[in-house]
Amino acid sequence: MKSIRLLTKNDADAYSELVRKSFGSAKGFMVNRNSLTWTQTDDYYPTLGVFNNNRLVSMMRMEWILAEKELVYKSQEDVSFNPFTYPIGYLAKAATEPGFDGTGLNTLLRYHCFKIFECWKVHWIVGFMVHGSPRVFTMQEMGYSFHTKKNKWNGAFVSDRNVYFAFLNVAEKMDFAIAYLEKELAPIVNEYDVEFHHEEIPMKSKLNILFPWQV
Repeated sequence: MKSIRLLTKNDADAYSELVRKSFGSAKGFMVNRNSLTWTQTDDYYPTLGVFNNNRLVSMMRMEWILAEKELVYKSQEDVSFNPFTYPIGYLAKAATEPGFDGTGLNTLLRYHCFKIFECWKVHWIVGFMVHGSPRVFTMQEMGYSFHTKKNKWNGAFVSDRNVYFAFLNVAEKMDFAIAYLEKELAPIVNEYDVEFHHEEIPMKSKLNILFPWQV
């Protein structure tokens, strides 16, 4: 059985196990220990998970960014290099279990996140990755642009390598990007039961959490 659904706190143990396996085998960065477990941030933002025979094997978190102050905080960077407008969709905490790499699960999750971002009416989609990441080429093909960060990365992961700030202009590139993803996913997309509707995942949370950029 193969399925995709939203993760909940009941998935916390599987979440932590996947993060350890995926990030532990990654190259170019080390994981911040605070990112190994389920936190309030995971309660606040929706995370999609791919399950294979009821085992979590891949995941991706969707965050919203509503103002420049928040984007500067999350990117750890001056963002004047591009005229961003808000809201922005931010893809984070992407992880896939070793052994499932190269099977299209990251692409599958990105596709569903993009469909949700369409419902959120975001203007840009952003993400961060170290130089040499195998996903860079695919993201270039679907229309992402890249800015090499001036600062080293110290967030969910810590890296001494240069880090890309990847950004996609929704108005100009979203239709092309989704068509690209649909073509790439044609061999596998119907193998997975999707246990949600894109339009039912809101860009808001009932939780009252005070984040650092709000102080």
